[in-house]
Amino acid sequence: MRSLLFTLISLVSSACAYLVLTPGNANGWTTAGPNTVTWQMVSTDPQNFAMLLVNQDQGILPGGQELLAAVVNGSLLTYTVSSPSGGFPVGTGFQVNFVKDAQDTNTILAQSGQFAITQSSTTVSPASTVNSVTTSANPTPTPTPAATTATDTGTLNPTSSLTNTTAPGKNSADRIAAAGSTSLIFAALAAFIL
Repeated sequence: MRSLLFTLISLVSSACAYLVLTPGNANGWTTAGPNTVTWQMVSTDPQNFAMLLVNQDQGILPGGQELLAAVVNGSLLTYTVSSPSGGFPVGTGFQVNFVKDAQDTNTILAQSGQFAITQSSTTVSPASTVNSVTTSANPTPTPTPAATTATDTGTLNPTSSLTNTTAPGKNSADRIAAAGSTSLIFAALAAFIL
């Protein structure tokens, strides 16, 4: 009877040769991750499998198992496991099981060694945004508007207009005052020269 059992176990082992490399006793996980599972496979292994986190101590992992991935492509040989919103529970005795699929979790294709999940030493901080300014090699200077003054040609021409350019945003009273003060300056200069 024992030899028959040993033969059956050998046949099952040769048919499904997935071998989980990590995690294991020497390299566990942290609560926040990132946590990676790596493995080896042979051509006779099923192409896809489901991945479970298991722990016999249901005080640590309620229900005894948690689905990590419903479908994993075995040829990838590595898979990064996303942590749940509250993080993984802290404890020992965890294992990763490769099972036939999410509905058949009792058909185990491979199982990792036992490992611990420890509290993450890093905290996740909100992402910060950095504003960047793009400059060209030869920036074009921004032209500064030249100050212009009203000139009196001495003749009145109904078709021409006298333009006084002032800084944007000034009202009409400011423009009149500026034009008036310019005229006074010219009058004072003319009187001084004469």
